[in-house]
Amino acid sequence: MIIDLAFDRKDFFHLIGLQHLKDLTNLKRDRGKVFNQIISCFMHIENMLDNNDIIFKYSKKMNQYSRVDADYLMQHTMNENIVYLFIDKLEHYEKHFCKSFFPKENQDFTRNQARYTLLYKEKLNLKTQQRTVQYNRL
Repeated sequence: MIIDLAFDRKDFFHLIGLQHLKDLTNLKRDRGKVFNQIISCFMHIENMLDNNDIIFKYSKKMNQYSRVDADYLMQHTMNENIVYLFIDKLEHYEKHFCKSFFPKENQDFTRNQARYTLLYKEKLNLKTQQRTVQYNRL
């Protein structure tokens, strides 16, 4: 038996359940454009992780108005706008994941957070298993 599976970017909308998000009216437009914006967001996150931007140890307790609970915070300037990427650790694993990603508005999430100095960064290509050192100050 052969199953020839095709994927259209407009199918992504339903595949990940975006039709259930009733309060987001901007999702009602062209589903292909929504897909393109989501992919663009992932590209921005990868670019952000590839840069050697500011990294903070994040403590929700140090920011009384924050509802974000994460281990780390990255701040990046993208198209003259500041964006935040929160990183948290998976329970029972030694891996981290991108928890939240959004532009800075009124609240400065870096306020009162401990700033880290980057010493070493390595990127792993999951397809080829090739490791690339992106930053080394050790």
